[in-house]
Parts: sequence; C-alpha cells; structure tokens
Amino acid sequence: MPPNEQPWYWTDYLALEKERYNQRLQWEQQMANQVNTLGTRFDEVVTAQNSLIQQFGEFRVDSGRRDEVTSNCIDQIDH
Repeated sequence: MPPNEQPWYWTDYLALEKERYNQRLQWEQQMANQVNTLGTRFDEVVTAQNSLIQQFGEFRVDSGRRDEVTSNCIDQIDH
C-alpha cells in the first residue's frame, strides 16, 4: 500500500461515521419539528381551554337562570 493511501477499513469507518452523522442530523431535525408541532398544539389547546372557560362561565349564568325558571314553573304547578 502506498504511504499516503488509507487502509480500506479506515475508509469504511469514515463512511459509516458520515452516515451516522447524517442520520443524527435527520433525527435532530425530526425532533425539532415534533417539538414545534407540540408547541403549536399546546397553543391551540390553551386557546380552546380559554374559550371553554368563557363558555362555561356563560353557561353557569345561563344555568342559574334555567334553575330560576324551572323553580318558578314548579311553583306555578304547585299552586
């Protein structure tokens, strides 16, 4: 083997290392995309939760009114 030529196993090793490095980069990019997606979904959940809280608050007011109307109807039936 000439003095400046690398052994075959070294060339194979470098090729494997390059492949592993590229796979690692791809994996890291996929993880970053998933984290971004989770962040977006979290924001959507928080928005939906806030909307439900507003609706639930309104529902509680409506529910109280419904109970009052129901109570009045029952009173009218009893009398």
